[in-house]
Amino acid sequence: MIYKSIRLILDFLYPTRCPVCSEFVGYMDDFCEDCHGKINFSENPFSVPYSDFSASVCIYDENIFPAVFTLKDRGGNAPYAFALGIAELIRKYNISEKADFIVPVPMYKKDKSERGFNQCELMSKELSHILKIPYRSDIVFKIRKTRHQKELSGEERRNNLKDAFEVKNPQEVSGKNIILIDDVCTTGSTLSEVSRTLKNSNAEKIFCFTYCKTDFPDISK
Repeated sequence: MIYKSIRLILDFLYPTRCPVCSEFVGYMDDFCEDCHGKINFSENPFSVPYSDFSASVCIYDENIFPAVFTLKDRGGNAPYAFALGIAELIRKYNISEKADFIVPVPMYKKDKSERGFNQCELMSKELSHILKIPYRSDIVFKIRKTRHQKELSGEERRNNLKDAFEVKNPQEVSGKNIILIDDVCTTGSTLSEVSRTLKNSNAEKIFCFTYCKTDFPDISK
């Protein structure tokens, strides 16, 4: 109730817009009807090494690209829109009651400072409000600068991220079931490396969710 009231007030001050086309939408809506109808939904689970379950809401294509750009550029309604879709997916697979907390894929400190925010943190905060699951941004950290993943091949991406993440307090992770959130999954390398880092700190289960993914082959091979 409080969360909805806050969103209503924010909508009055800053009317909610569709993250794809910028048309006005209801304060509890994700996309406008036209843009929502064009989304290529693909909710079937896929395999990511070290993850116990992985799924994305839709395919990353020209219909969702503007929303991803909005998310990475200025946020707007995109974090809520993406979180709403992920929440439905988590409920579909009955994951919410199994999870101890939600963790965003972290950014390197300098990169986050330059952008001003981590879009995965924004999504995770909204998801926490929707599902009433604790949100933790103090669990796993990116400890070194890496090259931009989009510049690299699949194998290069995996090597690029090797040992780039760290759990500061393993005792907070041990035995826990964690929902790991990212915006886009391309090869799954980021999800895999963060999941590996969490599993090395004795996390019990890792459930990976992104809003969209490229149509990549099974990376467990």
